[in-house]
Amino acid sequence: MFELFLDLELKRVISNVRGGSSKVSFNSFLSMISYCSADLKDYLVKNFRLYLNFQSKFENAIKDEYFAVIVKWMDKNLT
Repeated sequence: MFELFLDLELKRVISNVRGGSSKVSFNSFLSMISYCSADLKDYLVKNFRLYLNFQSKFENAIKDEYFAVIVKWMDKNLT
């Protein structure tokens, strides 16, 4: 289920960046999830590593915004 949220978030970020938005938006699909467990945090770290290694087709602006949204969400929900 969480992978669906990540996929939707990535599509939202791609749409924002390609649509000309230069501002990082934090109105994300992830805002619907209010808790981040240690297992979920570990999953995200692993997912980030795989993403960095295999998603070279995305431009840096997309990667930057995608990571910013997820890291901000993790910070908010791990405290």
